[in-house]
Amino acid sequence: RTVDVLGNIPLLPVLVLLGVTLQELDVSPWTRLFVIIGFLVIFGWGGMAIIVRSMTLSIKSEPYIDAAKAIGASDRRIIFKHILPQIVPYAMANLVFSVPGAILVEAGLSVLGIRHGLPTWGSILADARDYIGAGGSYGVWWWILPPGILIGITSLAFVFLGLALETVVEPRLKRR
Repeated sequence: RTVDVLGNIPLLPVLVLLGVTLQELDVSPWTRLFVIIGFLVIFGWGGMAIIVRSMTLSIKSEPYIDAAKAIGASDRRIIFKHILPQIVPYAMANLVFSVPGAILVEAGLSVLGIRHGLPTWGSILADARDYIGAGGSYGVWWWILPPGILIGITSLAFVFLGLALETVVEPRLKRR
């Protein structure tokens, strides 16, 4: 039930309120960044928990688990020998896939004006928006293009890493 509750709380308004509150409290930039990362972690584990639970229940019903119980294997041995080795690779692949989401959330918050005071790609994009909005030239592509491209490349790199991990984990995805 905790996962359902956390999954139904909209993350963006919570992060906006948190960012504004931290700006008003005059908290140091590093503290703001780590608090925002902490909230991303707190609200981001729900999807992974659902996947791990469903995989565990599926593995638990396999015949070799019943066979291990029949020969007297302890619960600890069954968990560490049979269940965890099958779940950990999927969890790692899912973790790698969640990194681009966190990068995009941080950049989005910076563009929305919820800044933590440290130079990030999102804050560079926000500075470019402020410069253009203040009557600056629309030809300042060097403010917008590099951070946007780097956000895209970094996100794409993590997606490719996740796909590679999925291919290693799931042999059926390998090409013949």
